This record gives sequence, structure tokens and C-alpha cells, in this order.
Amino acid sequence: GPVQEVYSIDESFIGDLGGVRDLTRRAWAIRERIDQWLGIPCCVGLAPTKTLAKLCNHVAKDAERKSGSYPAELARVCNWSELTQTQRLDLLRRTPARAVWGIGRA
Repeated sequence: GPVQEVYSIDESFIGDLGGVRDLTRRAWAIRERIDQWLGIPCCVGLAPTKTLAKLCNHVAKDAERKSGSYPAELARVCNWSELTQTQRLDLLRRTPARAVWGIGRA
């Protein structure tokens, strides 16, 4: 991506993607390339903010790993902009903040 912010050893944010067409399709292609070249499974969360991108990434991971936790069609790549308002509210309601950010009760 044009701008990359490394968030942690295994996570980064890519910015300035406004002009990229077919973002979801490209995310699937990148995910497949990472798996093919490196053998590392990964999931992609696409959204207009970092917080929503982390939520979408969490959904993409859990939908793949934990059957029934989220709709199966959101597994591996979850794009916030392609969700309906009802789907967005459902994801926000069923996802505790600690699941996305690792925030403890304290």
C-alpha cells in the first residue's frame, strides 16, 4: 500500500487506498499471495478507521476459526464498507472491546 504503519510484529495498517478499485478482491489476492509465498495464514479487515479495521480483522479471524461466531461470508476478508447498517450494528453489538483490543477488566 502507499502508506504503511506497522502496529505490531504481526499487524499493520495500510493507508491512502482511496483510489484503489475492487479493494476486497485485491485483499483476497494479497492474502492468497502471502499464504502461497510464506505459508502464513492471515486475515484482512478493511474499514475507514483503524478501530473499525481492527474490528473487521477480528471478525474475519473469528468467522474462519470459530464456526458460528460471525457470519461465514465474513471469514478471511471483512470489508466494513460492504456491510449493511444492520450487519454493522450486529457486529458492534456482539463484539466486546476486549476481544478487539485485548483490554482487560482492570
